[in-house]
Amino acid sequence: LGELQLKQPVKIVQDHKGFSYILDTGNNRIKMLDGNGEYLDDIHSEALKDASTVGMTILPSGDILTLNWRTKEITKCTHNGETLQVC
Repeated sequence: LGELQLKQPVKIVQDHKGFSYILDTGNNRIKMLDGNGEYLDDIHSEALKDASTVGMTILPSGDILTLNWRTKEITKCTHNGETLQVC
């Protein structure tokens, strides 16, 4: 599987452009796929630490919200992984 190897996928969402985002908690990353399911990139962020991120959604702006049960944080980040806000 190579680039698509998933360790603990827990959520998949699609944005308004047809891109899919797979929350791969076991690998502390989000995999980004195009509308045909082809691999585009991995998103890495501090929000995905400790293999404990269990929720994710894509906002209309394209930013990503994640929920980490261990840290009890909701984090808003860009699709480049840059943290914008932590609650």
